[in-house]
Parts: sequence; C-alpha cells; structure tokens
Amino acid sequence: MDGDKKILIFCRTPKCFRKEVALAEVASYVTGCPNCNLSLQFGKEKTPTDIAPLNELGELEPEWFLSFSPEEDMTNIGTLANRCTSFVVTARTIQQIANLTEDDRVIVHSDAIERTEANLRSYRKMIEEAEKRMVRISGGDRLSPGFPKDEDTARRHSRELLGGDSKSGRITEEGLLSKLGIIKVERDDSAQIRFTKEVGEKLLAIEMPREETVKTITVSKKQRFSDVLVPEYYSKEDSENLAKLITKNAEGERKLMHRVLKRLSNSGHNPPNMGEMARDEIKQCEKGKEESLRYWFPLKVTPRNRDGGMTVNRKSPDEMLPEEGSALQKKVLSGMNVAIGRMRELRLIFGVREGWHVRFFINDVKEAGEIGKRLLMQWDREELESDV
Repeated sequence: MDGDKKILIFCRTPKCFRKEVALAEVASYVTGCPNCNLSLQFGKEKTPTDIAPLNELGELEPEWFLSFSPEEDMTNIGTLANRCTSFVVTARTIQQIANLTEDDRVIVHSDAIERTEANLRSYRKMIEEAEKRMVRISGGDRLSPGFPKDEDTARRHSRELLGGDSKSGRITEEGLLSKLGIIKVERDDSAQIRFTKEVGEKLLAIEMPREETVKTITVSKKQRFSDVLVPEYYSKEDSENLAKLITKNAEGERKLMHRVLKRLSNSGHNPPNMGEMARDEIKQCEKGKEESLRYWFPLKVTPRNRDGGMTVNRKSPDEMLPEEGSALQKKVLSGMNVAIGRMRELRLIFGVREGWHVRFFINDVKEAGEIGKRLLMQWDREELESDV
C-alpha cells in the first residue's frame, strides 16, 4: 500500500545519519539530525535535484508535502502560512504604504505588493541573523522557514497573503489578510483598503519580532524535561492575542488548535509525536467527527495514471477507494506540521526531542507564561457556553 512506502532521509554531513522511514514517520525528523542537529534531507543522495531539507517543508513543497487552501467560508488557514508573523509583517507594510498617502485608506496596490514582497524577503534575512545567536533552538522553533528567500517564493507568499503578486499588481479579497478579517478591500472602490477594528487594528498593536528583541528562555517541566531552550518571539500577552486574532474569523483553525491543546493537556506521561497527532485526526475523520471532516475534506485525489481517470474531490472517508488512503495521510501530516509550527511560534506548545522523536507538550509552565493552558481554559469556557 502507498501508506507503507518508505523514503530515504539522511544528514548533510557525510556518513553521519541515513535511514529509510515510513511516510508517517517523516515529520518526526523535521527538527534535524539526531546525531549532529543539522537539517536532514530526503531523496537520492547522488541526485542533488531530488534532495530537499526536511525543515523547510512549507517552502519547497516536495511531492509528499501538500499545499492546501482554506474552504470558501474561511474555516481553515491550512498550509498557506507557515508562521503567524507573516501576517504581522504584511499588515505593517500596508500601513506604511497607507501612511505615505494623503488619505490613509487609499492604497496603491502595486506599491503595497512590491514593498510586501521585498519586506518579507528582508525579514527572513534579519531573523536568520537572530537565529544564528540561538544555536540550540530546534528547527521547528525557527521563524525563518515561514518567509521567502527569493523572488519566486516572495510572489507566492504575496498571492497567499494579499490575493495578488507583483505581476498582477492587485490586492484582492482572495488573500488571507482579507479572509481573516485583518483588512477589508472595498468592493465599490478597490483602491480603498482599511484595517478592521475587530482584527486589523489590534494586530497592528502587536510588537513585531526584531533581531534585537528576540530572545530565548529556558523551560523545564517537572519529571518530563529540563533546560529546553525556546525562542520568545512575542510577549505572553501578544502571543495570546495573536492566536485569538488569527482564529477570530477562522473557526476551523481555532477548533484544530483547541483539539491539539486538549490532546496535549490529557497526554499524561505519554506525550504524542507528530505522526501520532496526525493519526488521531485521521481517526476522527474515519469516525465521522464533523470538526475534523470540515478541516481536512473535501480531499482532492488524482490517479497515478492520469489517463486512467480524472481528479476527484472526496467529501468523506466513506467515498474514498482503499488505494487512496495515502492521500489523506499526506494531507493531514503536512497540515498538522504547519499548524504545529504556528503553535510553537506563539509558545502555545513546546517540541522536545526524546530519542528518535520530537514529542509535544502544552505550555502550562509558569515561567513561560502558561500561554497554552490559558488559551485552552478560555476556549473550553466558550465551548461550554455555546452548548448551553
């Protein structure tokens, strides 16, 4: 079966580490080589074009890593943004352009897009300098993979965030900033773009991580792990507020984060790794749980032999053929990898290497702000009130 297929992963350092692993296990190695902590690669060792770093999944999008968009009602963020900070950088850029005009609601689209693409690239370079000082942090905690490193990937980021790139020169309602309710593109006058009071203006109040402000904190969890170095990109208040703002108009994303926090708070002495959390989501889909089904379906399935059939959208696991199981596995694994990355960025959870696996813990540590615990309690209360 496709789900049993294995791929070769290996360290950039010759003869350091190499192993064939099942597809479901790949995410466990995203944080780096278990021997030397350098980024791992996959593919054929003697064919450079078939090699890609595992810790840059969202940028390189290898064959097994799927990119998927939110549903029309914006229930998900999906894999369109690896890090929440890209929303902050883009919003700040639009504000800069608005401040240059006599009317701060009138935006020259092409100027805003070109500045956004340039700022996203320069932000990556800046944050990479900060990461060089934080040599002990794991790959999954780094901010730089969420930002483009060349013009092509910058245009892709712009299309995802603003609904247009420097070639089209137009900001549209199809971008994440519009769908998340950060900005509003006026339909009767598309030159006018405003920040919404409910989300956009509050997002602008969040302090953007900069090289001189990013620091690390040492975290310990009684009887589980000690002295784990975690980057502090945002203050406790800003991390919590950013999580609330990006999910205010993305109900599916909030519910996925809520499920993850619940799972980790109840994990006891057996915290899950990435593969186990992905399998939990797949099981929920197979049981017909509405929240999981709405997040991961419809599932686009393309036959291996394109001459043998057309691409179809499966609305539930019941509609899938036995040989299509790997398609769901790939989508959930890639989606969970990106969602977990955003949660680590905001310090809602920690990723800690234990042996071959990275296991995940909710942030209920007082010294680290208990951000995950606080958010879980609030979402639990809201869930109870909505059921009344």
